[in-house]
Amino acid sequence: MNITSNPLKIMSAKRDPKSEYIDNLTVRELCEYIVKRHHTYARENIPVLKRNLEKICQEYGEKYQELFEIKELFIGFARDFALHMQKEEVMLFPFIQGLQTAKKDNSPLPRSPFRSISDPIIMMIAEHQNEGQKFNKVCELYVNVRIPRDTSTTYEVTLKLLKDFENDLRMHIQLENDILFPRAIEIIKE
Repeated sequence: MNITSNPLKIMSAKRDPKSEYIDNLTVRELCEYIVKRHHTYARENIPVLKRNLEKICQEYGEKYQELFEIKELFIGFARDFALHMQKEEVMLFPFIQGLQTAKKDNSPLPRSPFRSISDPIIMMIAEHQNEGQKFNKVCELYVNVRIPRDTSTTYEVTLKLLKDFENDLRMHIQLENDILFPRAIEIIKE
């Protein structure tokens, strides 16, 4: 069979360019990428979503009560997730980056503020699961929200922003759980 006769097969064989890029990042660069790409995205969009949810609750909450529940769940998620990102940026990521530097320079591992590198990683994964469950509740509610004809652009934009935020959150958590954390543990093992 001629390869060009089946374009779907050719397309499916190609790798996602983003995954190739990420595969080539060092642990230090991956930490920086997560902070610059995903933490910044969350910090920029959380206030926008809070404002928009407040606005649509004021405008449509009486008619669509589920909007209040979405808003409250999101506010709780946002508070906890901001603390989670701060722990990563202040404690865990600098330590992981120090591991890579020690490996590269063939020097002793940095003094650990943790009993073991596994402890904060296990805690971060547990927080990812917890935050993911909270955001899943938000998603379950907004997926079932119909966009009535009488709504403003803010209503539609907010639901789209929530979906985009969900997608980014899933990529963010996957990068940490499936790539960054295993790499950090591998450095310790070596």
